[in-house]
Amino acid sequence: MLPGTRTAEVFCRPQTLRYQDWNLAEVLLATIVDGITTSGDTTTQTEHLAPLQIDGFAVARLRVTNSYRTEKGDMKRWSAETWYSPDLKEIIRMSDEESGYRALTDIRRDDPDPKLFYPPEGYEIMLRAPR
Repeated sequence: MLPGTRTAEVFCRPQTLRYQDWNLAEVLLATIVDGITTSGDTTTQTEHLAPLQIDGFAVARLRVTNSYRTEKGDMKRWSAETWYSPDLKEIIRMSDEESGYRALTDIRRDDPDPKLFYPPEGYEIMLRAPR
């Protein structure tokens, strides 16, 4: 590499956790049963919410709410929602009170602009052996 040459390192990682040919989000959403369970001082309520259409895609929704007693005896609640699109086979929205809200947006099925897969002008493509 020449002095003053700009470089960028690019990594591509899949978003959906997969084990063999299983989509774990799809398996979990299909097998989790609505209801309330209690273990020690923690109560967990699991509920499938009404399905929605978002950007033309059907979405299955799951809410998990945990209630627990603190050391001071106060009750605390924590809730998380996961929205999964069977059409896309992806989690498209997740939210919880600690991490906030995360979502896929501007979802399109057409091919992306090929320019998105090349470095900007002035950058050089360098090949290196995998780690």
